[in-house]
Amino acid sequence: KEWSYFGLFDGHGGRGASEYVSENMHILLFDELVKHSPLTSQGILKAIMTSFDVVNKRLRRHFEEKRINMSQGCTATIALIIGRNLYVANVGDSRAVGRFGDESMRLS
Repeated sequence: KEWSYFGLFDGHGGRGASEYVSENMHILLFDELVKHSPLTSQGILKAIMTSFDVVNKRLRRHFEEKRINMSQGCTATIALIIGRNLYVANVGDSRAVGRFGDESMRLS
């Protein structure tokens, strides 16, 4: 199936965390989606949750190895379109909102 990925990463305390997550989240998510092939809705949701967990652990390890200040971080909001299905998830206080005609709907 064809798929599209969109991500928004809002850093706080510096830009290192948001840059790291922006550069790595889509790779981790793709790897997790491959593990759950053939794709089901439950497998896709598990891949998204696992990707958030793995990128967080790798970010912490990256900061420790590079001796970067651990007080910075980022929010993450992603949207994944697979076929005709939209999957949206977030960590932190950033949210996704969809516009459908005259109506707005919170997606995450």
